[in-house]
Amino acid sequence: MSDIKKHQHFEKPSERRKRKLNAARRKMRKLQMMER
Repeated sequence: MSDIKKHQHFEKPSERRKRKLNAARRKMRKLQMMER
């Protein structure tokens, strides 16, 4: 079980950066919606 979890946790730096960018974009969109 722990082995699988370790495997899932690992991801390429580029992938992590992409996910962070997507999350930030989503957050920004939410903020913009709230302002309107």
